[in-house]
Amino acid sequence: MHAPGQPHSLFKHLNNENFHPYALLFSFLFSVVLFLKFLLHPLQLDLLMIIQAFKLIFS
Repeated sequence: MHAPGQPHSLFKHLNNENFHPYALLFSFLFSVVLFLKFLLHPLQLDLLMIIQAFKLIFS
């Protein structure tokens, strides 16, 4: 456990100047895609279809 009043180790890691700013975004999107893949598994959606949907959303 972290000490009271001290930032969590995650925020210390995020404040590290060597931390790549897109790493958190990519890991978040990757986890979202995996979650959607798991959630929509009965529909047998292909991972490429989900990626194309993301491209449509963010383009």
